[in-house]
Amino acid sequence: MARRALPILKQLSHRPTLGSFHPKPDPNTRSVTYMPRPGDGTPRCVTLIPGDGIGPLVTNAVEQVMEAMHAPVFFERYDVHGDMSRIPPEVMDSIRKNKVCIKGGLKTPVGGGVSSLNMQLRKELDLYASLVNCFNLPGLPTRHENVDIVVIRENTEGEYAGLEHEVVPGVVESLKVITKFCSERIAKYAFEYAYLNNRKKVTAVHKANIMKLADGLFLESCREVATKYPSIKYNEIIVDNCCMQLVSKPEQFDVMVTPNLYGNLVANTAAGIAGGTGVMPGGNVGADHAVFEQGASAGNVGNEKLWEQKTANPVALLLSSAMMLRHLQFPSFADRLETAVKRVISEGKYRTKDLGGRSRIATNWYHAGATWYGGPDGFGSDGGSCGYRDIVSRPPFSSMVTAVGPSLYQSGKECGACFLVKCTRHKSCSGKPVRVVITDSCPGCVSDSAHFDLSGTAFGAMALPGQAQNLRNAGVLQIKFARVPCNYLGKTIEFYVDQGSNPYYFAVVVQYEEGDGDLGYVELKDSSNKGWRAMQRSWGAVWKLDAGSKLQPPLSIRMISRHSGHALVAKNVIPNGWQPGATYRSLVNYL
Repeated sequence: MARRALPILKQLSHRPTLGSFHPKPDPNTRSVTYMPRPGDGTPRCVTLIPGDGIGPLVTNAVEQVMEAMHAPVFFERYDVHGDMSRIPPEVMDSIRKNKVCIKGGLKTPVGGGVSSLNMQLRKELDLYASLVNCFNLPGLPTRHENVDIVVIRENTEGEYAGLEHEVVPGVVESLKVITKFCSERIAKYAFEYAYLNNRKKVTAVHKANIMKLADGLFLESCREVATKYPSIKYNEIIVDNCCMQLVSKPEQFDVMVTPNLYGNLVANTAAGIAGGTGVMPGGNVGADHAVFEQGASAGNVGNEKLWEQKTANPVALLLSSAMMLRHLQFPSFADRLETAVKRVISEGKYRTKDLGGRSRIATNWYHAGATWYGGPDGFGSDGGSCGYRDIVSRPPFSSMVTAVGPSLYQSGKECGACFLVKCTRHKSCSGKPVRVVITDSCPGCVSDSAHFDLSGTAFGAMALPGQAQNLRNAGVLQIKFARVPCNYLGKTIEFYVDQGSNPYYFAVVVQYEEGDGDLGYVELKDSSNKGWRAMQRSWGAVWKLDAGSKLQPPLSIRMISRHSGHALVAKNVIPNGWQPGATYRSLVNYL
């Protein structure tokens, strides 16, 4: 062997440490050129699911960055929320067609009968491997250094199989399923990942000292696969000892392979050690499809304050996007994105609150068409499709309202949602954003992907001083819009009792919710101690309950936010002697 080849071999056998990262690459060096195949630059379509809570914020950040760097991807966007019973078929069809999806978090209600849409997605697409990369970022101080852990978790069985039933009242049986097939394929994926990424060790996490058959089968599969990779060191660790070792000496771990539940715990622990859930990328992959998302959530999906204050950290999803770009075989774009993120963190000038800074996510503007309805200085429609009646003309709405097309109305789920709208393309436009509230639907507004049929007052508010009528005469405008939290400055939630209500049937319009402005669940409880009973969305902002027996006032109403999952209780808000057609004011609101 030529003597000059020895230094190269030494470098090839050495995996660089995180401390060797330089935010500013040496301009005098050039990397080996990536030679694409013909057609590799064709833009790829990716399914985008903004999700719940902070999801729309961080996915918006991804869209902005992809557009700024002219990445060869474009998105098919679908609104999916954790309170849905199933992922809509058109969303699944999109992912199957595109093969790749990027998503924000989907909040899973705790308890109750709502299954996890995250689990549905993984099972239907057979995304059997979850990968979370937990590593120190240069410039971000943590208790431990040289942390670079990849947690690979089996994604389809174990305790997450969801096989539970009540044997007798007060006794619930939950089954943990471990199979040879799934254990072998996750072990193969872990060792293959280590081999392809020049990793030196794979650690299997288990509890086989207690669950001798289930975890024993998992270990047996890992040991068999390990024999096929003699260059990679293999060891095993009991899960409770693993957690202790993680918080005391995390740098000893390299690649970790785990059953389903253990992997969730280990990944979130490792993320907390390495810098927090806001900076750890991850994804889920199977033989045919891949879904990229924040690597570890640890409860921040439904954090309403992060959403309202726009202080969510987009770094995790941006780094997950870099993983996605490599998966799509756009390595130079992935490198540029990852280098830019690391450089920003290393410089320390722009950081979100979780990293010790004050930076916020910029508002993302979308394009829509706009028309106006009703009198030039009026309130448009009377809020019929949402049930708001004549309150649309009174404070805090003050005629600054809009009807919207089906894509935004969403069968009434967006009634009460707040948006900023602005126009810039007409000479009478001021370019300044104005806030409007969805109070009605416009079924025929389908010529644009999104459409606002504004009140005359709201439409004119987008104009320069003295130019409102000129703007109204302009016809259909192209505007920009952005979703924002509602804030009614001290106004509390009110309940208008529908005229058709009686002691056996109760329907109510919920109005003036702040925060994300719309509700996912509403429940009612009377004084009979029967507990909370779920109300059904009748139409728009109207919720109803067919009680079946006479309701005993006073009545309490519990509201659960559609996006953040935040619950509020208006205790005894409907009093004894309540009347249909009356409005009752609570003492609560989301801000």
